[in-house]
Amino acid sequence: MNSPVHDSLTEESLQMEGLTAPSASSLPEFHVASLEESGGLERCPAAVSTKANSVVEGTRVGGGEVNAPRSMSLHWNVSWMLAANVFYKGCQWAMLVVLAWFGAPEFVGQFVLSLAVTTPILAFFMLQLRMVQATDATGEYKFGDYFVLRAVTTLLAFVAIVFTAICSGYRPELVMIIVAVGLSACIDSFSDIIYGLLQQRERMDLIAKSMIIKGALSLAGLTVVFWATRQLLYGVLMIAAARLLVVLLCDISFAACVLQERSAVSGQKLKLEVNWQSARLMALAKLSLPLGFVAMLDLLCYTTPKYFVAHYWGEAAVGIFGALFYIREVGATAVLAIGQAAAPRLSQLFSSGRLRSYSQLLMFLVGGSAAIGGLMVLAAWLAGPIILRAVYGVEYAEHADTLVWVMIAAAVFFVALLNNFAMAAARCFRLQILVFAVVAVSSWIACYFLVPEGGLSGAAKALGVTSLTQILGQVIVIMYALRSQQLACQHNSVAALNMEGLC
Repeated sequence: MNSPVHDSLTEESLQMEGLTAPSASSLPEFHVASLEESGGLERCPAAVSTKANSVVEGTRVGGGEVNAPRSMSLHWNVSWMLAANVFYKGCQWAMLVVLAWFGAPEFVGQFVLSLAVTTPILAFFMLQLRMVQATDATGEYKFGDYFVLRAVTTLLAFVAIVFTAICSGYRPELVMIIVAVGLSACIDSFSDIIYGLLQQRERMDLIAKSMIIKGALSLAGLTVVFWATRQLLYGVLMIAAARLLVVLLCDISFAACVLQERSAVSGQKLKLEVNWQSARLMALAKLSLPLGFVAMLDLLCYTTPKYFVAHYWGEAAVGIFGALFYIREVGATAVLAIGQAAAPRLSQLFSSGRLRSYSQLLMFLVGGSAAIGGLMVLAAWLAGPIILRAVYGVEYAEHADTLVWVMIAAAVFFVALLNNFAMAAARCFRLQILVFAVVAVSSWIACYFLVPEGGLSGAAKALGVTSLTQILGQVIVIMYALRSQQLACQHNSVAALNMEGLC
């Protein structure tokens, strides 16, 4: 979520809990639209409806219980996601290093500015469907619903990106780079929706394998092409090609294997089909639309400083600020992995009415995120010039003071990033629009006063103000959600006792 570069990935050894994933050419057929995303957890009375027959992945099994395939433990899920995110973010960071070493800061600036233009647009149209799917503990929608809606919104996103790039007033060369970056991100959105399925099943090992492959291929493609041609456009197109290969040869296979695991318990052969059901798609879009606004506003909050830096200080300054800004991904990677792995567990605890456990887990995760931020501030303060000189070069080392401010803002941001997962787990979608609208306004105000005179340090301070405002709004929303869920569970407990008395 808040990453300057969109996520993505690879090929694999395809060995998962004793099940070998098939190759793309030998995929079994699955009826994706018939596979229900079921939760299978104990819930508070508000969320429980008892039926005589149970439905597993769209197959009714009369009178009996079907044991779903075991998911991995939280410990292993966190470990897989941490390792994969570290590797993948390392590859993305290495891309900026390649541009910095083989090109001028202007190249880094063009890349960073292209991401700043495209990511808020794509974030809106993606509707955060991955998070909605991963936290769908009650199995309200099918994987086919999520996939079809993602395909439609991705097409709309690409059209919007092309239109924005043409109307932006940038040079034709930069317009082409923006469109290429948008194409690459749109391709990656299909990996993202498949990750939602894998994440819901708590199969982070498969997500990790995909990310590792994609990161390696993307970095290799960009490095070779940019070194040979010194053309950023060609390098970005190689990233897009690598992501397309991963979707076709890797992610589809993983999705098929996970669906096969679920369908095996029913003994029924399923086919890989995606049915268009307008009513369900409209309902899902309506549910997720607030999250689309939230994602767009969230990214605008953290890309706004780059717009101001580009306007007042130029493309080279954007390149330097983007390079410093991306160092925070070292810590954000760990926080993101923790949040992605813990989101299904948080959702299960909240939906089942175990609010004390939900709160305790959230506080533990927030504490860990804050500790990671503190370590990064300390590292920037003690070794900022050395780090910048070694990674980017002497020209970047002159901005070591700005790096400290960027890390202070990052430490606050890590807590806000973790809270995003907690709010999604509590299904607080619509309230987030108000929170992020306020945060977006605060970001523009902070940048207006701090960037023109303060330059890159002013932009970093504006980021800190933005994150603090975000945390304040998040705390209010989470407390409201906890109180509402507590009242709902108490009400239904009383109703259940009354029904027992009548019987």
